[in-house]
Amino acid sequence: MRCLHSTRPVCCYGLRLLSLALVCLLAAPGLSAQTLLKGKVLRPAVAEGEAAQREHLTVVARGEGGAETARATVDESGAFALTLPSEAHRAVLDVEARFLRLEEGVRWRHGEPTDGLSLRCVEAGELVVRFSSSGVGLPRLPDLVGARLRLLGLPSSGSGFGLERVARIEAGSSQDPRPVARFGGLTPAQVYEFEAAIAPWIPFRADSLEIQVGVSKTVDMSLFLGASVRGRVVDERGVPMAGARIDAFSTGLRDLILDLPGADRSSGKDGTYEISGVPEGMLRLAPALDGYLGVARDVAAVEPGRVYEGVDLLVRDGKVFLARVSLPDGTPAPQAVVRWRQAGAWGVELESERALATDAQGLVRITGLVDRPVSLTVEYAREDLRDGQARRVVYKAALRATPQAEELALRLAPTWSVRGHVVDDTGRLVQRFTVAWTRGDLDPALVQESDVRTKQVRSAEGNFEIEGLEEGPWRVWVLTRTLRGSEAPRVELPAYAGTMLVKLERRAKVGGLVRDAQGAPAGGVLVVARWSEPHVLGAAAFEVTESVRTSPEGKFEFDACGPGRVTLEAAATTSAQARTAVDTTVGGTHVDIELRLSP
Repeated sequence: MRCLHSTRPVCCYGLRLLSLALVCLLAAPGLSAQTLLKGKVLRPAVAEGEAAQREHLTVVARGEGGAETARATVDESGAFALTLPSEAHRAVLDVEARFLRLEEGVRWRHGEPTDGLSLRCVEAGELVVRFSSSGVGLPRLPDLVGARLRLLGLPSSGSGFGLERVARIEAGSSQDPRPVARFGGLTPAQVYEFEAAIAPWIPFRADSLEIQVGVSKTVDMSLFLGASVRGRVVDERGVPMAGARIDAFSTGLRDLILDLPGADRSSGKDGTYEISGVPEGMLRLAPALDGYLGVARDVAAVEPGRVYEGVDLLVRDGKVFLARVSLPDGTPAPQAVVRWRQAGAWGVELESERALATDAQGLVRITGLVDRPVSLTVEYAREDLRDGQARRVVYKAALRATPQAEELALRLAPTWSVRGHVVDDTGRLVQRFTVAWTRGDLDPALVQESDVRTKQVRSAEGNFEIEGLEEGPWRVWVLTRTLRGSEAPRVELPAYAGTMLVKLERRAKVGGLVRDAQGAPAGGVLVVARWSEPHVLGAAAFEVTESVRTSPEGKFEFDACGPGRVTLEAAATTSAQARTAVDTTVGGTHVDIELRLSP
C-alpha cells in the first residue's frame, strides 16, 4: 500500500510519527516515569513493649477524591519508599496503623522534593466492632463481609474539627468467626459514633464511644433481620420515574428514620426501587423528585424477613411557584442561583435537590409543590464599583409565600464583606487558619453549630475575606491549633469598612519528667493536661483535656496548652499517681516540671 501523494510507503510515515510521539511523551514532565517518594515514619517515644512501638506500619498515598494510588510497608528503621503512578501529580500521605496516627497531614505536589519526607506520628487507639445476630430468622453473618461501616468522630471539647472514617467488615478468625470492622489511629480527643445500613438487616448505630491511646476497644453489635420492600415510582399517567428519592419512616424500632448512609434510596432507570432492612411495625414511604409532588404510602404490620412486592409509589405534578428576580435598579438578574424549601406532609421536609437558575428575564419556575408556604433564597454575583475599586459583590434576597398563579417580584439587595489580617502576639503573620462567623445578635450561650459558618484559609499575607454577609451585626473569629484567639469582635455592616486586625496568642509548651516512688524515671505513664479555654463569643469557659504517655526516659511534653493555669495528672496504676499545676504564660516554655508518683 502506498500514499496517494508520495512514492514512499505509508509505513515510513507511521514510523516517523511514532518516533515523534515517543519523543514528546518522554519530554513531558511527570509523565515519563513513575515517582518514587522516600522518607521516614517517626514514632513517638513510648515505653518498650507498648503497642505503638511494636506494630507494623503501612504508608498510603491518596489522590484526588481520596482514591488510593500507592502503598508501601515501613521497615524496622521507619524508612519507606512509595512508588506513585506516572499520572500522579499530587498525593496525600497517611499512615495505616492501629495505635498510631499522623500528627499532621502530609501533602506532596509535583515539583516538590521526593526524598527525606518525614511522617511524624503520635499515639492513638483502636475501635473494633464485632457483629452477632438476634431476632427472627438469624441473619447469615458471613454475608456481612465486604460491607462498609461509617465512623464519625466529634471533638470531645465541643470545638474543633471532626473526622469521618469508612472501614470494610472483615471475616472473623478461626477462634472467633464473628465478622469485625477495625478503625485504627483514633485520637482520644474525639467522641465516636458509627452507623450503617446493610441489607437485609435493620440499620443500626452506636454513639458516645470513647478511645484510649494504646488500647483496642471492642464493641459488640447485635443485628436484627428486617423486611424488604420493592416497587416502582410512577407519575399520574403510569409512566415510570427515574431518580426519585425514597424517604422511609418506621415506627418499629425506636421510631427509626431509615435514612442512613450506604442504602440505595432512589428509583432506577425503569422506576424500580428496593428498600431493605425495614424493622417490624408500620412503614411509611414518601417519594421525592424535583418538579413533582410525592404521595406517601403506608405499609402496615411489616414482618421480619418478608419481601413485599408491588409497592408502587405515585408522584404528581403539584403546585407551581413563579418568581421574577431583579437587581436593585429594577433590571433582570439572569442566572441567579435559586434554592427553595417547603414543609411537606407527614413531617417530610421538601427542598431543592439542586440549585435552579433564573432565565434571561430573571424568571424562575418551581413545580411539584404542596399548597403551603415556600421559603426561597436567591444569590447573584457581579463586579461592582465599591470604595473606588472594582469588587465582586454578592446580591441576596429571601421570600416566603404560598404557590399561586401570578408571578411574584423579588428584588435583590447587595451584601457586604469583612476583610481581615491575622498575626500572632509577636506580629508574625499567620498563614494557615480557619475563619468563623455568626450573626452578632444571637445569644452567645444559645449559638448552635448550624448558626456558625467556617472557611479554611491559606494566605501568605495572612489575609482573609468573608463575602455575602447581610446588613446587620456579625461576630468574626479565627481558629488554629497552636494559637488562641480573643473574644470575637462585633462588626456592624455596612458601617464597618476597614480591615479587621486579628491578634492570636501563642500557646504555651508544658513538659517535664515523671518519676516513680523511688525516684527513677517512669516510662509509659499516662499524663493528662487540663486547662480552661475562654469562649470566643463570651459564653462560659470550657475545659480542654489532652493526654500523652511518657517516653522510656520518663519525659512528656504538651506543645499547645493554655496560656493560663494548666493542671497535670500522671497515673501508672490506680494507686501510683501524681498531680500538680503550673501557671503558663503566652508563648512560654515550661518543661522543667517533675511529677513523682505516690508509692
